[in-house]
Amino acid sequence: MTFESFLAVKPKKAQTDGKDHPPKHTANTFNIWCLILITAFFITMITSRYIIKPAAKAYEIGPIVKGEASYTEVSSLWDKRKREIEFIISADGNYIEYEKTDPSLRVTTATGLKRLRGTTVLLTPDTIVVRFQSVPNDTFVTELNVTLYSQGNSTGLTFFENRNTITQGEITEKTENEYRIASHEGQVNRYQEVIEAAKNKIQDNAQAVSDLDAQIERIREQEQYMTAKQITDAEKTISQINSDKKAYISDSETQDQNIAEYKNRIELLTEQIEDLKGGTK
Repeated sequence: MTFESFLAVKPKKAQTDGKDHPPKHTANTFNIWCLILITAFFITMITSRYIIKPAAKAYEIGPIVKGEASYTEVSSLWDKRKREIEFIISADGNYIEYEKTDPSLRVTTATGLKRLRGTTVLLTPDTIVVRFQSVPNDTFVTELNVTLYSQGNSTGLTFFENRNTITQGEITEKTENEYRIASHEGQVNRYQEVIEAAKNKIQDNAQAVSDLDAQIERIREQEQYMTAKQITDAEKTISQINSDKKAYISDSETQDQNIAEYKNRIELLTEQIEDLKGGTK
C-alpha cells in the first residue's frame, strides 16, 4: 500500500434508485487518525528529548582567583610553560559526591571566543581540582563551569569573576606546593570554625537540659497540691520534657563526634602542610 493509497478517499457505491446521483467520496478516517497519533507521538518524543530539558542548578559564587564566596573557595594556578590552568574548588567542609564531571572553561583569545574542555585531576572529600591544557596565549578567562553528575542527576556550578574578564597576568603564579599549602591552611581554618561552633552548640544543649531539669523540679514541687487528673497531665508533661532532654543530649554526643572527626582532619592536614613546606620551591 502506498502513502497516497493509505490516505486516499474511497468512492461510495452509486445508488441504484434509478436517479442520476454523482459519486460521493469519504476519507479513510481510521487511517488518518492513526497517522495523526503517530505524528503526535514522535513530536512529543523529540520535544521532550531535545527541546525541553530540566534546568540544572547554577550558583554565581565567584570570584575565581584567590577569592572566597559564601561557602566555596576557588583558587587557580597558571603554568605558562605547560600552558595549563588549574582550578582548585573547595566546598567549605562539605563532601562532594559525583560519578563524573564535565568541566569547561570559556576564554577570549586574539582569535575570538573559545570553550575548553577540562579534566578532573584530584578529588578529596571536599576539594575538586580541574585542569585545562593547551590554553592559548594572551587568554582572558571569562567563565569556569563544572557540571557534576551523581546518580543520574547533574548540578552545574558556574563561577564568574564579577562579569569581568581575567587576564593571565592577574592569575597568581605560585608553585603547586604553595597552592596546596594555601588550600590546606584554608581547610584547617574552616575546620577550626566548625569545631568552635560544635562546642558552642554543646554548651547551648547543656543549658537547655539544665532548664528542663529545673522545669521538672518545679512540677514535682507542685504535685502535692494537684488533683489526680492534674498529676496525670503533669506526668505526661514530664515525659515530654525527658524526651526533649534526650534529643539535646543526643545532639551533644553527635557534636562531640564531629569535633573528634574534624580534629583528626586538622591533624592530617597539618602533617601534609609540614611535608609540603619541606618540598616548597
